Amino acid sequence: DGGGGTSYKGTDACATSASTQDVVYAITPTATGTLTVMAYPSSTYDIQLYARAGSCTTGTQIGCVDGVGAGEPETMQVPVTAGTKVSLFVDGKNGSAGPYQLSLHLE
Repeated sequence: DGGGGTSYKGTDACATSASTQDVVYAITPTATGTLTVMAYPSSTYDIQLYARAGSCTTGTQIGCVDGVGAGEPETMQVPVTAGTKVSLFVDGKNGSAGPYQLSLHLE
């Protein structure tokens, strides 16, 4: 559910989510490549995705996507390095929240 956790704030297009609690996933890839993240929100959930290299609180933002409206899937691709942690944020635009499915693929 997109309404759990702490309220973080992305940058650029993902800066509109400061009032919404995030779900943060810590991912440590086993290979260097491109991580593709696909999120499928419920019909009323306007989902945002963003990623930071390293820490969820101090890491540098390496990806952000907020291209569609409520109920529409979002896809984000970010470069990753084997053994280096990435913090993946699932957030809601302007307070939006709800259930979602998440898919990750490393190439």
